[in-house]
Amino acid sequence: MQNTKIVLTRPEKESSHWLDGLKGAGFDVVNWPLIEIEHLNSVQACEEILPKLDTFSAIAFVSSSAVDHFVSSVLNFKKLAHPQTFPWPNLKYWATGHGTVQALLRAGVDESNICMPPKNAAQFDSTELWRVVKDSLAEKDQVLFVRGLNEEEHQALDKEQKSSPQPISNNQNLEPPTGSNWLIWQLKQQNIQVQSIEVYRRKIPDWSNKQKLNAIEALKNKAIWIFSSSLAIENLASLLPLEDCSRGFAVATHERIALKAKEVGWGVVNVSRPTIGDIIKSLKLIHIN
Repeated sequence: MQNTKIVLTRPEKESSHWLDGLKGAGFDVVNWPLIEIEHLNSVQACEEILPKLDTFSAIAFVSSSAVDHFVSSVLNFKKLAHPQTFPWPNLKYWATGHGTVQALLRAGVDESNICMPPKNAAQFDSTELWRVVKDSLAEKDQVLFVRGLNEEEHQALDKEQKSSPQPISNNQNLEPPTGSNWLIWQLKQQNIQVQSIEVYRRKIPDWSNKQKLNAIEALKNKAIWIFSSSLAIENLASLLPLEDCSRGFAVATHERIALKAKEVGWGVVNVSRPTIGDIIKSLKLIHIN
């Protein structure tokens, strides 16, 4: 197993901890990001949302990128040096995973103000976060979601919409969505007022021909790919549309990501919690013929 190439696919800034952990465990690992993160200019959103942020009960971050780009937007707006403490000490800060928690701590958020699933949770996702926060809210409370846009979402919004905090309608689909949208759906069912601010864009990376050839070779040589996002799987399929991954090996950090991998044709897909220890265990369970 240690001779098998492991391919991480996380955005560049989110990969270092996993790279170090896998290398420390003796794996031959590379990180080929399948999602490129681009900062969105959120000046208008900051003008609208920051003066009233202390009226919110909580601010939810969907990823460590959401934290970093929100902090960047705040600093650009306020023209301040990096704060020693986050500007809103009375808010609760929601995070589904450890990477987001670490980003909040780096930003100066007090650990006691962070809400996340317990360390022994079956998964680190919106469902587990909801178990933690649901009893802390009352009807008409307000929650702000800090998030990113996919390429198609970004293109669908005009400049005013994409830079402003967006109220999220009560008229949600009857069927609950997935991911952070599921958490928003749950909040709306409880008559919690939800707004969102988009601070970054997720793009498909511009791979060179050499990068594509390396990826094709990794597939043929039975590398194990680690996917922590369904979008990464979709982007790989777009970059290598002619490649057959039916004999490919993957570890997905959530059941819905595994379902996406199966949907596009991946063969062996193990599901793991998104911690380096659990990922290593999942890797060791894959038997390559």
